[in-house]
Amino acid sequence: MRTPAEPTTGISGRRRTRLVARALAAAAGLTVASLSGTHSPAFAGEGVWYDSDAQVDAMLARTAPLNSSEAVMGYPVSGLDTKMIQLAEVESKYPHEKALEDVRVKLGSAFKRDPDVAAKDSPDIRTSSQDVIEPWIPRGSFDNGKSAKEECRDQGIPPAPGVEVKPACGFVGVLESPYPSISQTPHVAGESKLTLKQEATVSKVESNTTGWSVGGKVNARINKADTGELGVEGSFEYSQSTTTTHGFTTMRDETVETTVPGDHFGWIDERVNGGWYIGYIVYKITLMNGADDAPKQKLVAIPARVLIQSPTTPSPVTWAQRKVTS
Repeated sequence: MRTPAEPTTGISGRRRTRLVARALAAAAGLTVASLSGTHSPAFAGEGVWYDSDAQVDAMLARTAPLNSSEAVMGYPVSGLDTKMIQLAEVESKYPHEKALEDVRVKLGSAFKRDPDVAAKDSPDIRTSSQDVIEPWIPRGSFDNGKSAKEECRDQGIPPAPGVEVKPACGFVGVLESPYPSISQTPHVAGESKLTLKQEATVSKVESNTTGWSVGGKVNARINKADTGELGVEGSFEYSQSTTTTHGFTTMRDETVETTVPGDHFGWIDERVNGGWYIGYIVYKITLMNGADDAPKQKLVAIPARVLIQSPTTPSPVTWAQRKVTS
């Protein structure tokens, strides 16, 4: 059984799981489903109970496919792993040379070098995800410099109302861990007919017009339908990629009836319709009048891990029925 991935994302990246005794029995029997806010349930096989993580992953690869590499335009405002990511960990999976090639292809012309400005200290490859201060832009005697987040934000501020700005800031990465589990219920014996209510709400966060990526937060719940008691709740944050065609939407409340198979224990594995991507937050900085009064430019790459949604499905989560022989 896959251990739920600890959500370490952004503002509200804490695992929130509350279990109520009567709701546990109900949660163990939910039919696999992905729901959108404007559609009926899309069952990935009504009555199907999965025996392994590999079977669930294969099902999700069909219903919520992921790309092997992704890019996020703007600083990842949500879905950013808050644990320290070391450069060596990223380099072994995605060398920075390849990442900087991909930046120009995936994130556009803003990252192209200005031929009239000299490159200095470029590329500036940082040692970890916490190495985020930009020494080119000190802010005072007791401050080493502006942070990468602030630099991306400032690049997205238009010089005048109505002027479109494309900040030279974003994330590029390769798929590291698909469809993380955000919560699971305990094992419960079968032979019971269960009635459940499921829902997931989505809150959008920021936009790439101000130097931030498009993203959001998801809260998903499974309730016992006849009492309304809360059985399981999980939450996570995510970013949208440049390939996203359908943003996540709030899932309509749906009531589902199902039965745990006899001679088995069953539980619910709640999966994110997305994946963890490991790579770099990259930005370009150009100073026309630096500390030495000489024009200069550079590319900066900071190790990072970001949770990115599946680009083609509007459903934020899938609840998979799991079973083992009792």
